[in-house]
Amino acid sequence: MAFGVIVKHLRWYIMTSEVIPREHQVALVDALEDVFRKLQQAQRKERRPSPDMSDRRAEWIDDVNAIRARHGKRPVGERRLVDELIVGMLK
Repeated sequence: MAFGVIVKHLRWYIMTSEVIPREHQVALVDALEDVFRKLQQAQRKERRPSPDMSDRRAEWIDDVNAIRARHGKRPVGERRLVDELIVGMLK
């Protein structure tokens, strides 16, 4: 991860800076490393394979069609739902 290279340089800069007081250097480095750990965790979660949504989508369409059938409307595919949404918003 490219953040690791940046953290390395920032850590060095913080610890060698003559402007940053010594008592703040450790706290800054700790905060920096905490942010880095959180970024690593987020990246690992983002790389995980996402669950297959086709089953959920099929269930959703079945639910929508069951509701439409109760109201006497024809079953729909996703395209018709989008068209009806657009028409409904324009009214």
